[in-house]
This record gives sequence, structure tokens and C-alpha cells, in this order.
Amino acid sequence: MKITRFKIPLFDYNVKLIKVESNKDADSVVKALKPLKLDSEDLEEYKEDVINGKYNGAYHIYNFNLKLSVLLMYQHNSEKEYLETLGHEKRHLEDRILQLYGIEDIETAGLLAGYLTKKLF
Repeated sequence: MKITRFKIPLFDYNVKLIKVESNKDADSVVKALKPLKLDSEDLEEYKEDVINGKYNGAYHIYNFNLKLSVLLMYQHNSEKEYLETLGHEKRHLEDRILQLYGIEDIETAGLLAGYLTKKLF
């Protein structure tokens, strides 16, 4: 499992990108998700996905109170599939941050999109 962490300074918001590399990462994924304070059922679902070798999928998991999002990226069949999924989850991250702060300004949204692209890709 690989984890990349970064902060979005403009919003004082933290992001964690988790890349699952094998089904042996299940316990590490659960540990990395603990700061989000998720229900045990949700944690178990993510763990089972990893154990069962889920492919070509991902989740954007967030806690507004903590100003924290996790992009949980499962293994993918190809780099193209991975990039498509990451782009999809990046968009969810953008939308949730804009929602949290009540931002409708397209220039701010564009700046956020650019910053996240630089950090995630």
C-alpha cells in the first residue's frame, strides 16, 4: 500500500491518497481510515473489498468536521483505468470541498482543480 498525504492550504483541508497494491493491505487500509471515525460496518466493507481483490474501483471518503478526505484507490487493470478512476474521485473531492465552504465561484473551483491535479497526478 502506498499513501500520499497533502494539505490544501487555501482551505486548510487534508487529503490522503491510498493506493492498494495487494489483498495483504487490508489491515493497513483499515488503520489508515481510522482517523475518519467511520462506522465499523463501513470499515469492514472496505477491508473486505481489499481482501477480495476489488479491481477498477475507488472511493472518496470524507469527514467535514475533520476537514479530511481519503481517496481509496483499488488496483486497476491498466494505467488508463487508474487515471480515469482517479479523475472521477478527484472531481468528488473538488465538489465536496466547494460544498463545505459554500463556494460557487468558477475561478476558485478552477484553482482547486489545478492544485489537486498537481498533487494527485
